Amino acid sequence: MRGAEIRIGDRVLVKIVSFNGQHKISDKWEDEPYIVFDQPDLNIPAFQIQKKTTKGKIRTLHRIHFFQLVS
Repeated sequence: MRGAEIRIGDRVLVKIVSFNGQHKISDKWEDEPYIVFDQPDLNIPAFQIQKKTTKGKIRTLHRIHFFQLVS
């Protein structure tokens, strides 16, 4: 199975990788969506993303750490 192709401008949810306490029934995705705005190297599935509502910190994440939202 192939994953969906990620393009610049797509909305994504970021996976929460560190939890405090027990996390069996915790949310696995952050609440606020991010926007994909760059892929530095086309051969590597890593993307630069930034929060949609606030122009905050730019994050570079591998494709496995986020989930594409259907628009």
